[in-house]
Amino acid sequence: MAEQQAFLWVLSEPGSEVTEAAFHDWYDNEHVPLRMGKLHEFLTGARYRAIDGQKPGWSASYEVSDPALFGQSKYTHLRANRSPREAKVVANLETLDRRTYTSRLFDTAGHEPPRGATNAAPIVVTVMSSSEPSAEEREAWRNVSGWRRSHAYKLEDSLRTGHGKEPVQNAASPYVAVHEFSRPDAIEASEAHKSAASSADELRLWKLYRAWDNEA
Repeated sequence: MAEQQAFLWVLSEPGSEVTEAAFHDWYDNEHVPLRMGKLHEFLTGARYRAIDGQKPGWSASYEVSDPALFGQSKYTHLRANRSPREAKVVANLETLDRRTYTSRLFDTAGHEPPRGATNAAPIVVTVMSSSEPSAEEREAWRNVSGWRRSHAYKLEDSLRTGHGKEPVQNAASPYVAVHEFSRPDAIEASEAHKSAASSADELRLWKLYRAWDNEA
């Protein structure tokens, strides 16, 4: 049985009301450092750019050592006490889709290097589905050239907001599997990839933009 780690996954799209420069400056120099620099429970932190032509075009992922963190004041106060800049950016983003996962289903490693910013996965495939990934699916992903690791979680909570839109809660698929690879060309060409993706509700392909070490 996998240890009870948690996973935080946030998808975002700046839209027409937030410049890309302002979006990156806020995310890279305020939002992420408040987590990776202040909370030791954040084991990994990385931002990814979509390379599949879909929106939202950005995502941030964090592995968290203790699921209880999501309910603790040292974490919840970050959203309750946003800086004026963060409050303005968040209110004007086209999409901010925040998903927390607190039941770790499995973590299967191949040739995974140690944790750390310099070892963050260059390419990530995320697969959302209505059921837990089967053993056959997991094995199919392992057979894709360049595979490094797969891990999966069950959804605890999700909230999608956007500029001028009504918030939508818990609309995300109940499961996510995260498959890490060393290069994108193997994903595009692999028959095993096509087979493994056949039962997905949604599949996204991401390229590493920036990663952080925990400095708490």
